[in-house]
Formats: sequence, C-alpha cells, structure tokens
Amino acid sequence: MQEPTKHTRVTRREPGRRYVSHSPLARAGGDISAPHRSHSSSQPPKASHVDSASVPKANVPRQVSSVKPAMARTKRSMVLRRQMVERAKEQKAKVKKERSLHFLWYIFAFAVIGAFCVVVWSFREALPFDLEFFKQKNEAVNSVEPVSKEMATLDESPVSEAEIESNVVAADAPKTLKIPNLQIAARIRQVGTTLSGEPIAPKNINDVGWYEGSSRPGADGAVLLNGHLAGPTKMGIFTDIQALHVGDEIIIERGDGHVITYAVERIQEYTGGQIDMSAAISSIDPAKKGLNLVTTLNKFSGTEKRIIVFAVQQDK
Repeated sequence: MQEPTKHTRVTRREPGRRYVSHSPLARAGGDISAPHRSHSSSQPPKASHVDSASVPKANVPRQVSSVKPAMARTKRSMVLRRQMVERAKEQKAKVKKERSLHFLWYIFAFAVIGAFCVVVWSFREALPFDLEFFKQKNEAVNSVEPVSKEMATLDESPVSEAEIESNVVAADAPKTLKIPNLQIAARIRQVGTTLSGEPIAPKNINDVGWYEGSSRPGADGAVLLNGHLAGPTKMGIFTDIQALHVGDEIIIERGDGHVITYAVERIQEYTGGQIDMSAAISSIDPAKKGLNLVTTLNKFSGTEKRIIVFAVQQDK
C-alpha cells in the first residue's frame, strides 16, 4: 500500500510585494532579503510590509559622503563678492595698462613728427617749392601795412665772404662792418638821403649803407651806418641790433685796410616818422670820434620807430 504523498503548502505571491524569509537567519536579525532579489551589504533592502518592531535593525555602519557639502548662502555671497572685486581690479589694471601704452605711442608719434619738422626746417632752402610757413618772422617787425613797391624791390640774396672782402671803396671810406657779439660781417655801400633828408638804406638787406654826408672813420664827428631790420620775407643785417649791450665792440675796416674799433655807449629808441639827423651824425661824446648805427622797427625805413646805437672810438 502506497504512503500518502506529502503536499507542500504553496503560497501564492503577489507580484511587486516583498516577503520575509522564515529562515533562522531572518529571525536572528540577519539581512532581510527576498528569494527573487539580491542586495549588496552596503545598502540593505527595506521590507515594506514587515513591522519594524518585530524585526531587529541590522548593525550597519553609517556611510559618510566624501563630497564637499555646499556652503551656506551667506558664505557663497561673500565668495561671489570677492570674485567680483578681484575681477574689477583686474579689469581696472588692464585698462590702466592699455592707457599707458597708448600714451607712449602718442609720445613716440609726437617725437617723430617733431624730428620730421626739424629736418624739413633744416633743409628748407633745398626744397623744390616755397612754403609761407617757413618764412622767418621777427617780433620786432610790427608793421601791418602791405608791402610797398619800393620794399618789394629789395634784394634778399645772401652775400658771401668773398664778396665782402672784394668790396672796393675809397681809401678813407668804410669798407666792412663787423660786430663779433652778433656774428655780423657785412660790406658797406655808400648811400645818399631821401628828399626829407633821411639816409637811404641799401638795396640788399644784407648790406650796410654809409651815409655820405656823415664823417669818415677816424675823422671827427660820427660815421652813420644804416641797415635793414628785415626784408619782404627774410631777416636783414640789423635783425638782432637790439641785443647789443653797452661795451660791445663794433669794428670798421677802411678801404686802405686800417681797422678802427668802437664800443657801444647807448642804445636809444626814437618814435615818429622823422629822424633827428643832427643827433644821428654827431658823436655821443663830443671829445671822442663816434659811430652810429640806425635802423627801424618795421620792415622798411621811414615809418613809426627807429633805433640808434651810439658808439665811440676806442683809444689804442
């Protein structure tokens, strides 16, 4: 007779629901696991339908995260503020550096332009064209009237040293004029006077005119020499005559080669259109032989102001 077959109780499991194993390990507080799912030891599974009071908790160590926790809002605000301040400082330093670089470039450009102007000014005479900008002007030239026809005919060509030395005059007439302190060396031309009695200036602005009605060098009275302060476009022989000082030497060479030295005694300015011819041809010191230089403070003689330099002959 066959023994009756044991039938095991089949528990019907619902899908998605966990069941606690009835093994001694589960009752002893081991890991709770389902027969259809495995879990790692670092993260034990949770039983949703098991009472937490009936099942003891496993002694699992607490996991500590290695990730740096987020800073508080106030600390984050301070960091952002510091970063903004640092970025502002960097931007300010960058702008300052760029401005300094631009300033250096401006200085370099001005230096180049200045050097170019100096070179052009130095070689202005060799330029193939004429520029009004490079025409010299003198502050003492205060005439605002248009250039007269007589002035427009003046000769502005330079006079060489050979032409000065080759000047031929009478033996007792003045031949050349030299003023060392002004670096003036000029030939002397004999001139007359105008209808009003004023001495006529020479045609070339680089020459000096000797009024034939005045004394001769070495004779009593005074030698009267006349010269231009400026021409239509260039400076004349007496441009810097106002820079003379008392005691400066003026040297006259006669046609026979005799040299006479004079010393400045006074520099006097006269206003008015007429010149005092009696004073111009007289020595400032009646006891000494004199030399007088006369010019005007404009571009042509016969107008507003005049300057007379009075000098006396030096005893040897």
